[in-house]
Amino acid sequence: MLARIVSKIRKMGVLVFLSIGERDIKTYQKLYNAGARAVLLRFETINQQLYAKMRPGRKLENRINLIRDLQKIGYLVSTGFLIGLPGEGENNLVNNLHKRKKK
Repeated sequence: MLARIVSKIRKMGVLVFLSIGERDIKTYQKLYNAGARAVLLRFETINQQLYAKMRPGRKLENRINLIRDLQKIGYLVSTGFLIGLPGEGENNLVNNLHKRKKK
């Protein structure tokens, strides 16, 4: 259903920018084929323990890999971290900035 919606919107001549969270790569490929060209997908924090608290059952590494895979498909990817997460210290903020610059 979402692919049909994306296709109809794309036919109007607008950029389709997705913000649908962590989905499998096949879903994102299908939506790209339907006309979506951009994605908002934050990694939230580079601290694996803090990420695990925020996203129980999810792994930071999988999120980062998904972001990279979306770029390979051809998506314009908007990403980044959040500031002020519960349990976040000053060192986490510095690490978020430092690690992100290297990628």
